Amino acid sequence: MLRDEPTEGIQPSIIDSIAELLSELNAATGLTVLVVEQSLGFLSAIARRVAVLYRGKAVAMPELSRLSDPDAMELFGGTD
Repeated sequence: MLRDEPTEGIQPSIIDSIAELLSELNAATGLTVLVVEQSLGFLSAIARRVAVLYRGKAVAMPELSRLSDPDAMELFGGTD
């Protein structure tokens, strides 16, 4: 399943429910869920693996623990 920015424009109190639902769906069915997302907090709640894309190219595949770094986008090449 592909989800493109599922948190975009969503009320913050609902975002945790979305993360829980996607995680439960994966656990119950084994379905792979590919999520395109800018919210590092959301990704860290649901991801098993992360690839950082910049201008259409994978520039990093960081450890999930690195997603909590406040400078993560700069560290992974997400700035000009």
